Parts: sequence; C-alpha cells; structure tokens
Amino acid sequence: MKRKNLAGQTFGYWKVLDDYIYENNNGKWLCECRCGTTRYVNTPNLLSGKSRSCGCLSVEISKKRIKDLSGQTFGKLKVIRRASENRHGRVGWVCECKCGNECIVTGHELKQGKTKSCGCLKKEQTTAVDLTNRLFGRLTARFPTGERDYKGSIIWHCTCACGNETDVPQDSLMSKNTQSCGCFKKEAQANLPGTLHFVDGTCFEFLKRKRRSDNTSGRTGVYKRKNGRYRTDIGFKGKRYNLGTYSTFAEALKVRKRAEDVLHNAFIEEYDRWMQETEGVKKEVVQDIERSVQFTILVEQAISLLSGS
Repeated sequence: MKRKNLAGQTFGYWKVLDDYIYENNNGKWLCECRCGTTRYVNTPNLLSGKSRSCGCLSVEISKKRIKDLSGQTFGKLKVIRRASENRHGRVGWVCECKCGNECIVTGHELKQGKTKSCGCLKKEQTTAVDLTNRLFGRLTARFPTGERDYKGSIIWHCTCACGNETDVPQDSLMSKNTQSCGCFKKEAQANLPGTLHFVDGTCFEFLKRKRRSDNTSGRTGVYKRKNGRYRTDIGFKGKRYNLGTYSTFAEALKVRKRAEDVLHNAFIEEYDRWMQETEGVKKEVVQDIERSVQFTILVEQAISLLSGS
C-alpha cells in the first residue's frame, strides 16, 4: 500500500518534517512540537489525534483549568499568589493571614473551607474555662497567665501540694495528663526499687509480666536466618543462652517453649513458693534467702537440661 505523505502537515502542536522511518512494524514521522521539541511519532497516532504534542499541550490545558485564586479571601486568609511548589499533589497558594503571618494552603483546602487561617483562628476559638481554685491531682489552679501554648490552650499558674509552683496548659489539667509539678513522678521513681525484687540480676516482676495470657505465638526468642533456618535463644540472669538452630519454625518454637518452662516458669514458681514460706520474716532475712545457693543450683540444673535437648 502506498505510504501517505504527511510532510508539512500539522496535527495539534506537531508539525511533520520531511523524515520518515519504518521500524517495529510502525511508520513514524519526525515531528516538531510548537515548544521546539522534536520526536518521531507513529503515523496512526498523528492521524487519530492520539498524539497532539510532546506533552506541553496537556500542561497548558491543566493550567487553564486551574482557577486563579489571587486576591480572593477565604476566612482570615487572602491569597497573594500561586506557590512555586505543589502541596500533597495539589496546587498550593501563598496566603496572608489577618494576623500578619504567611502560609501556603492548597486550593482544595481553601475552597472547601478546611483552612481559614494560619492557625491563629483555632487558638482564638479555644474557650477559657474558669479553673480558679479547682484541684487537679496535687495541683490547684490559681489564675490564667494570659499566655497560650502552641495548641492555643490557656496556661494556668498552679500551686502543687508539695509547695512548688508551676504553669500548666488548661488542656493538660482538664485531661488529667498533668497532676503535679513533677514531684509525683520523682516519688514513684524513688520508690520503684523497693517494689522490685532482683535475684542475681533477674527481676522477678519483669519476668512474670512476660507471661501474658494472650501471647501464644511463641515468637519471642526465635529468629529466621538468611539461610532459611531458625535460631532460638533465651535470656536469664543477665545472660543469653543459645538454644541452637533448627530447620523449621515449629522445631525452634518447641525448644524455646521448653526453655521457658525450665528457666522462667520454674524460677517464678520456686520464687512464689519461697515467698509464701518466708511470709512474715523480716525483709533482710527474705533477701538473704532469695540469694541463697538454691537458686544457683536451680539455674545450673536447668542449663544442663537444656544443653542436652
């Protein structure tokens, strides 16, 4: 079939030049776009209008579809100009707030009313509640300082039961996130060592806490290696014991659970039994019993049993 000569013809922004090639079962004409770009374009795409430019035409159409918001006001924001970069895939606009701040907001946020200020409006709308002489934990609110935090919450000057004074945002008081000047946390940290029991570096309370009723996966202490095998270990008394490497997850999990029964669970049961037997004994005596040689014997027996698994 005779080839149709398209040289000199125009298709959209394309002007066909006098250069034709045939490759990959397609005839192609060398075309020059209005913007100066040259490219070979398939003949069917030219004739059908599928290709009308190098891509610049689509950009121009998109720009025309974007309504210029310059000079318009949305809430407290007045649009100054279009931003040089988009935000979250949408066109951004540089806006000036009535408070004097500048910010960049997308046209979608402006037109939908999602953003009406640089953020100052939200701060202004935070309502003041009279907290005078109200008690929040150890804190008594005395008077508002006239300042706000970064969220716009009014800051109150408070006195603590310990005698200290501090400034706390209204939101923190109302939500009970802050109930002291910090003295409560310090006291709790100071009393923490007295509530925990350590035996040769192992904390009984932390170990017992790991025995969660909803933890049935047994994944703790089982690791998949790059070669596809599973390595398992267990920690006890400040040390980690390697329990071997296995070809399947089920095998590694079985060994890990056995180690927990031998080490962790046996330790907890023995500790509970001794605490019941020594109930009423002075604390110093109990601590001596806790550090007795019987714990060492228990661990040695457990490790020996595991090494033979």
